[in-house]
Amino acid sequence: MKTILFLITVLLTTVNISTAREWVISIPIKGVKMVSTKGLKSPKWFISKFNVVNMTNLSFFNHNYIGPYKDSLNYDLRNPKKWPFISIDTFCTEDGNDSLGIIFYNDLSVPNKNSRFIASGTPLILKDGVEQPIKRNGFTLAKRPRTVIGNNNNDSILIYVSSAIRIIDMPKRLKNLGFKNAMNLDGGGSTFLYRDSVYVYRQKKLRSYPNILTW
Repeated sequence: MKTILFLITVLLTTVNISTAREWVISIPIKGVKMVSTKGLKSPKWFISKFNVVNMTNLSFFNHNYIGPYKDSLNYDLRNPKKWPFISIDTFCTEDGNDSLGIIFYNDLSVPNKNSRFIASGTPLILKDGVEQPIKRNGFTLAKRPRTVIGNNNNDSILIYVSSAIRIIDMPKRLKNLGFKNAMNLDGGGSTFLYRDSVYVYRQKKLRSYPNILTW
């Protein structure tokens, strides 16, 4: 009986791995927008309100939660838990020109208020090409849909969406996919991907969201 149960478990694990899907999307950094609401809205609302044709779920914040975040309408720089966050900033390059780039923080509590966009998440997966330590717990060991934001240069951002992956497996996987920096965003039942006005990936029942990333 134990042998039969073991075989069933192995088969289920194999099926889960073989049927998992993933997407990597590269977006020119100047084409990225983050938008939020003061409450929770359906993807359909974001589509109508902002003429969205591409989007995915973003960070964990909502109207009464901690950030930090900043989008085209709202901002809240509070970060009492010192969550990792990304900041899309303008910085001076070696040739003296301004360039727009994505900067990852995991050691600061307050972001730059002059940043173009800011979004929080957790945990930090990669920083400057280095795999970050991931605590082993129920959250990181569970195989769930996940959404990740990152980059491999200063000209674009990378979005990673998986239908089933463990967070502890992300550092190696994302590094193999070419990510230099990466941070986990909201996931599980919140993960979806809408591209060219079509849902490429979604849950059976779409949730309402406080914010989205669109391009």
